[in-house]
Amino acid sequence: MHHLLLIAALMFGGYAWSVPPVTGKAETANERKQEATNHNEQSITLPSSLNLNVSGKLEVHTDNSKNNGNQESSKWFEPITLFTLLLVVVGGLQAHFLFGTVKATGIAANASRDSVVAMRDNAKKELRAYLGVIRGHVEVLTPIQGTSKTRYKVFVDISNSGKTPAKNVRRAVDAKLLKLDHSVFESTVEDNNWDIAPNGPFWSLVKPLDLTNEEVVAINDKKMSIFIWGKATYKDIFGRGHEIGFRYRSSDQRLPNGWYFEPEPEGNYSKDGE
Repeated sequence: MHHLLLIAALMFGGYAWSVPPVTGKAETANERKQEATNHNEQSITLPSSLNLNVSGKLEVHTDNSKNNGNQESSKWFEPITLFTLLLVVVGGLQAHFLFGTVKATGIAANASRDSVVAMRDNAKKELRAYLGVIRGHVEVLTPIQGTSKTRYKVFVDISNSGKTPAKNVRRAVDAKLLKLDHSVFESTVEDNNWDIAPNGPFWSLVKPLDLTNEEVVAINDKKMSIFIWGKATYKDIFGRGHEIGFRYRSSDQRLPNGWYFEPEPEGNYSKDGE
């Protein structure tokens, strides 16, 4: 019996030691009731033979705002949070460098494409046909029997200085004795067509012209001049069309039986089609 009482006393004393000291503040019945609902209750029941009940409550007061603040601030220092932030930074850097790489790749691709187009155009320019007038002259052919006229032939020599044939070459050429201030020159392209090989024999545009002795004297006195003009159209092996135009007049330098030609300030051109 005494042993049981001693054990009960020791247990009650240990529990009482853990309970906070009374602050001396008066509490109403309602306040005590409210605190009883907000705090945990702990009871110790002894054997019924002792007919002794021990009860008590354990209150723990903490500064929740301070603890919450510490918990919030400590979240930033948790390893998982730091690792997540590191992943975000690394991902941003990767996106930045990836964007720069894609942009640089696009610029390089455009430059490469432009380079290929430029090389292709240059290859076509190097390989295509180039027609041009190399010289021209007028030479006497033969007197016309029963008249005071003499037949002359007007020559304009055209050659292909390119590396491939000029195809479907069509010509328009005319030659007349005109006054020095003549300014209207027209010609019609013929239906016949030829191919001119590269670096081969030149191709001559020939036009007959009948002159009297008086007209020959006027040419030599620079009162009149023989004009020859025209054009030639052609296509290169790539299917692109081209055109050359020419206009010449008889020069001061006279052949034994004719004249050379010199180019006019206008009427000589070369242009490329689509």
